[in-house]
Parts: sequence; C-alpha cells; structure tokens
Amino acid sequence: MLSNAVKSEISNMSSDDLNALVPLIKNRRQVLTLTAAAKLEVGQPVYFAGKYGATVRGHITAIKRGGKLLVRATDGLTWRVPAGHVKTA
Repeated sequence: MLSNAVKSEISNMSSDDLNALVPLIKNRRQVLTLTAAAKLEVGQPVYFAGKYGATVRGHITAIKRGGKLLVRATDGLTWRVPAGHVKTA
C-alpha cells in the first residue's frame, strides 16, 4: 500500500516529474512479472481471476517471452495470462 507521504508527494508533483516517474513504474512492473515467471514451470497447476472476476483453474502449457503464460483451463480453454496475475494452486 502507498503511504500517505508517498501519496502526498505524487499529488504535489509537476507534469515533468510525473513523466519521469512513469518509466520507473513500468520498469518495476516488468521486473516483478519476469521474477514471477522465473518461479513457474510448465505443467504447474495455477489459478487466476478470469474475465468478469471468475476464478479460472488450470495448468501452464508454455512460458512465453516477456512473462506471458499459456494456461490450459480445466474447461479446455487456453488463456494468455501475465505471470504476475497467476497464483500457484
């Protein structure tokens, strides 16, 4: 969670400051996604929130570049899911 001090700093930033902050946030997200993907293996059971918030369970069939996963759900559908969105079952 963001502390009140961080929220206050962001609300007081200029447009140039915010523009400089965006690449840092994007980079951190990418690092977190790749770190999450490195911990996963093909065949591992996982679950994630699907469309409309329904929980989808399945197993990993492939790990693609950029931390994207192919997950075969128990109902037979294949989903492309960012590694940061799945949890191990």
